[in-house]
Amino acid sequence: MEHNGLIIDDLISREGGYVNHPDDKGGPTKFGITAATLGSYLGTVSPASADQVAHLSREQAKEIYWNQYIQAPGFNEIGDLGLQEVLIDPAVHSGPRTAIRWLQKALDLETDGVIGLITLAAIARSNPRNLSVQILLQRLEYIGEIISNNQRQAVFASGWIRRISELVGKRLSLG
Repeated sequence: MEHNGLIIDDLISREGGYVNHPDDKGGPTKFGITAATLGSYLGTVSPASADQVAHLSREQAKEIYWNQYIQAPGFNEIGDLGLQEVLIDPAVHSGPRTAIRWLQKALDLETDGVIGLITLAAIARSNPRNLSVQILLQRLEYIGEIISNNQRQAVFASGWIRRISELVGKRLSLG
């Protein structure tokens, strides 16, 4: 998990601490972990309370990211760490299946939202940097759709675009 740990640390830094913005459909979050995600981690059928979210530890957040956003969707099976990061970041924002569908669309595969042998073989035959750019472009389109469908979400546009810009910068600087 060491290399993924670096991705998780960067993700936690981008997400920041406790936030409870009234227009955030995810409700209260800390380190990017929503009340629903924390509730699931704690084994409850309902979302965690705002107080439970506020008291989430960094170590718990790392465990949640590893289990739910890296290992469960199979992103740890992808050899290119840059491509992993490009997928893990939107998996947190939009769900792992959405991120996987963007990957599969970039690979011109059936978009079932599951990383299996066909998807992994297609990744192995592809250029991870080009895939990353295609996924990030799909993510930009998705953000545009979110804002078009709900103008109250525009308050988050700057932060979402900044995240994508950071990932584009990382992928392009890797040569």
